[in-house]
Amino acid sequence: MTEALREASPAALIRSKENLAFLSHFPRHLQLSFLGGLDAQDLTLLAPVFPRLEVLDLVQCFGLDAAALMTLAQSCPELRELYVWNCEAVTDTVLQALAQHCPALTRLNVGTCLSVTDAGINAIATACPLLQELYLYGCEGVTPAGIAAVRLSRPACEIILEEFLP
Repeated sequence: MTEALREASPAALIRSKENLAFLSHFPRHLQLSFLGGLDAQDLTLLAPVFPRLEVLDLVQCFGLDAAALMTLAQSCPELRELYVWNCEAVTDTVLQALAQHCPALTRLNVGTCLSVTDAGINAIATACPLLQELYLYGCEGVTPAGIAAVRLSRPACEIILEEFLP
């Protein structure tokens, strides 16, 4: 890796087509959490470069939008783990796209995503038979009835409703 690549911010790396080609050789796991400069355009460029992506951490990436997250779902069908805690762009429509395009999901963290409701989590539970963990802390639109429906369709799935403190 060149010195320029080592010193550039991750968001700046994504914005270069040359660097995207280089980044596409990395493993199937990307941690982009807390990248203040990462935006929807970056994710829209990034997702198609990683069609075999399995694990993606976008915790507190505030510059994203629903369209970019839906592009991610459509571009990364092998996604197994997605962490989008505190991402206001996560909606039921995004969860429905993930359910449709990413049936191998095993872990999903949508904690404090305020636009998530029963409809979104039920779409995931119905379409993702391997789902093992669903983190819902702070999802005010999710009701006890929605949680019960997830438990009914995925009894082995751990539903986490408390705040996670390392």
